[in-house]
Amino acid sequence: MQATQILIFGASSTYGIGSTKGSWADMIKQKYLTMQYGDEGIGEQRIDVFNFAQSGLTIEEIQASVPDDIRHRHRDGWRKIALFSGGLNNSRAVNTPENFVSTPESFTEILEPTIATLAEQVDALICVGYTPIDESKTYPKRNPLNNSMSYFSNERGKLFYDLFKEVSERQGAYFVDIFDAAQALPWIPDYQVDDGLHPNDKGYQWMFEQVWPVLERVVNEN
Repeated sequence: MQATQILIFGASSTYGIGSTKGSWADMIKQKYLTMQYGDEGIGEQRIDVFNFAQSGLTIEEIQASVPDDIRHRHRDGWRKIALFSGGLNNSRAVNTPENFVSTPESFTEILEPTIATLAEQVDALICVGYTPIDESKTYPKRNPLNNSMSYFSNERGKLFYDLFKEVSERQGAYFVDIFDAAQALPWIPDYQVDDGLHPNDKGYQWMFEQVWPVLERVVNEN
């Protein structure tokens, strides 16, 4: 197993809001810890996993900390793989339904250099999509971080999702495409917590199962 650092960037659904066992990112860390130190593990550290996600972040806010996060965790001779998920917070409106955080154009303008720069700083980049929401609970939804009102809709969420996918693929990143697959499930009643926005434990497990095969393929590439 090649010595590898896995650096994960995102917002609340990467951090794990709504879970009792951790997000898909935390499940990646647990999986590698088991592979290293479980009963049949290799017995030494060959994979480092860092989850830098924070609830509520926009692409601009994620971008601001990425260079320092990567630089401060640098290990000579270790390969770096980044996982990056974001965009839904940019799609929302704040306090009124038309007061959007980003337009599609401004979102693309900040996303393109963010992904391009991140891709230059690591050996491989995997971008991870996000899941549908329950508009009956998110339009509006009180923001617990600052008591403002957020307006999330699937129409704008999917528009920004498609832009995220387009830019990721244009920049040569892998893309874990999950929105439509989640929508085909009974996502809202079975895989989502009552806030209408975040996955529950079952939802995070499902997300992990979509991300893991892509990550393992990249980790095992020479």
